[in-house]
Amino acid sequence: MAAQVERFIGYLAERRPLCLDSCVLIYHLEGLERYAELTTALLVAAGKGEIPCLISTLAVAEIMVRPLQASKKGQVAVLESFLVETPGLELVALDYEIAKTAAGLRARRRLATPDALLVATGIARGAKAFLSNDLALKKQVGEEIEVVILDDFVSG
Repeated sequence: MAAQVERFIGYLAERRPLCLDSCVLIYHLEGLERYAELTTALLVAAGKGEIPCLISTLAVAEIMVRPLQASKKGQVAVLESFLVETPGLELVALDYEIAKTAAGLRARRRLATPDALLVATGIARGAKAFLSNDLALKKQVGEEIEVVILDDFVSG
């Protein structure tokens, strides 16, 4: 796995800054073993300033749902600390430019509004790539921004 992690980080370092899909954060925060080494290595690289990562505030709405449904205030506090205090992660609030970019994506690529807003965040803020695990999204986005699929770096 060490070689895959090195390849993953090297690949992403050439595509910085990077915008993260909600699923990448969810995989990390839920400790999914299949992705743990990759997401941890990415966050370490982000913390060192090697791979700055952008996160849409829409992703915050998506990753907070389960803890809020379960009334797990402690978990919500941990998530908030993670999002606000992790070095190398930049929360990007939705604004007019992002909304307009998302509208263009919806018009040209027929993306669902949440996906369009997440991808538009990266495009509007100059990200070179969008890290996701959504193959359908990759096909839909086309050449608007490179969509990097996490599973492409996982064996087995």
